[in-house]
Amino acid sequence: MIERRRTIRVSSNFRVLINLCDTENDNAPIGSPGTGRIADFTPYGACLHLDKIQCGSHHIFYTTQDHENHIVSLEYATDDEGGSLIIFGNPSWFNLLSPEIDSAKYKLGIEFLVEQDKETLQKFLAKLAGRQDAEGGWLRKLFK
Repeated sequence: MIERRRTIRVSSNFRVLINLCDTENDNAPIGSPGTGRIADFTPYGACLHLDKIQCGSHHIFYTTQDHENHIVSLEYATDDEGGSLIIFGNPSWFNLLSPEIDSAKYKLGIEFLVEQDKETLQKFLAKLAGRQDAEGGWLRKLFK
C-alpha cells in the first residue's frame, strides 16, 4: 500500500475525555462522555484507541456522519492552573482492534477542525509533544 499521509505521525499514550457536541448549541455535550487514548497524532488529526465507540446511546462515528452539526471534543485535564484543554474534530474512520494488540476495542481517526481556536490546538499539541520529548522536526516548527 502506498503511504499518502501529509506528514509523519508521532506515537503517543495520552488519555483524553471524548464527547459528542452540538455546534448549533454552543458545542453542548450530547450523551455521556467516554475516555480514550491518543495512539498517535499529527498537526491535522489523531488516532484514538477506545474501549467503547459510544457516548451514551450515540455512536461516535455514525452520529457525526448523520448530523453535520455534531462533532467530537477531546479534553485533556492539564496539571497547571489553566484547567483543561478542549479541541474539536470530526471522525473520519473507525475499526475494531485486534484483542492481542491492545486492550482497547476500537480505533478511531479524528481530523481536527480547521476553524477552531489555533492557540488552544497548539497548546494541546504541545502537551502531546512534551510527553513525547519531541524537540525537533515538524512539531517544533509548528510552534515558532
